[in-house]
Order: sequence, then C-alpha cells, then structure tokens
Amino acid sequence: MRVFECMVVFAIGMTFASPAAAQCKAKNIFKKIKACAADKSGTGQGLDADTLQRFKPSDIKKEAVDEAVGKANEAVGKAVSDAVAAVVPTLTAAIYRISGQGPLDPSPPPPSTEITYTARGLKCNDTNDVLLSCGGAVVGGFVTEIARRSAANCSTPDRDCCVVAGGNLGSTEGTIRIDVACLSVP
Repeated sequence: MRVFECMVVFAIGMTFASPAAAQCKAKNIFKKIKACAADKSGTGQGLDADTLQRFKPSDIKKEAVDEAVGKANEAVGKAVSDAVAAVVPTLTAAIYRISGQGPLDPSPPPPSTEITYTARGLKCNDTNDVLLSCGGAVVGGFVTEIARRSAANCSTPDRDCCVVAGGNLGSTEGTIRIDVACLSVP
C-alpha cells in the first residue's frame, strides 16, 4: 500500500512540474497503478498485495515447512535404517542359546498323596551376559513354575538365572528341561 501512495504523490508531483505533458503522463501512470492496486477479486488482473501468484504468505510458509520436514524425515529414516542394518547382524551373532535338563525327583509311591517338587536352574555362560528369555518343560509330570530370577535368588549369586520347577504324581520318572537365550556382552 505504501508503494501505491508514493506513486500517487509522484503522479501529482509530475502534474505540477510540466502541466501539459506531465498531466498526460501522470494520468496514464495513475490509471495503470489504480488498475493494478484495485484487484482483490482473484481474477489474476492487477496487483494483489496479499498474495503471490495466488498463494498467501501462510501457504508459502506451510509448503516450505512441509517440504523441509519431509526431507528431514527422509534423512532420519535412512540414517535409522542404515544403523539398524549395521547393528542387527552384530546383535544376532551375539545371541546364544543354552539348554539343560535334569531328572524330576519321584514322589513317594501310593498310597501316599505327597507330591515331590523339583526345581532346576540354568544361567548364561558369563557374568556380563544378559539373560534374554527363559523357558522350559516337564516331561512325565507337571510344571509349577518357569521364571527368571535375579542373581540373589540363584544358586550362583553372580548372575540372573532361569528356574523351571515341576512335580509328578506317583513314582513315575520325569525330566525337567530348561532353555535360555542370552546376549553375549564383552
């Protein structure tokens, strides 16, 4: 709007400088400016100071921000993908499994109704290693517990362990099987 006012002042000033020639020039300039400045209809004729090629400043800003965010997301996604691709083989190579089994203590023969429970534990190879999962089964009996225990509750209190406990009815022989997965940490 400030440009429009300056142009009008210029046109009026030209009129006073050389009355005849300047008046014609000033009228023509004024008509052109007026035609440009008057367009708010969005028809594409003239100058609309609120938009640039029919885009409002907020639209231009939004488009620029969206494009920058899109490029940043793409770059971060690629960096994460590359990092995962580099780390996953190393991690999977560091995971190992251990299995163990032991006899299930037999319960006293009938007519006794007493059940003997047996617990077996298994731990990772090294004190630095991390116990990832704990599982097991009882063959020839039933499971009463499959649990990961903290080091303080294991037979060797220097690392976590996996405990599988079970029992059997009668004097049948059974087996407790324990499976652990560990992550080797140097």
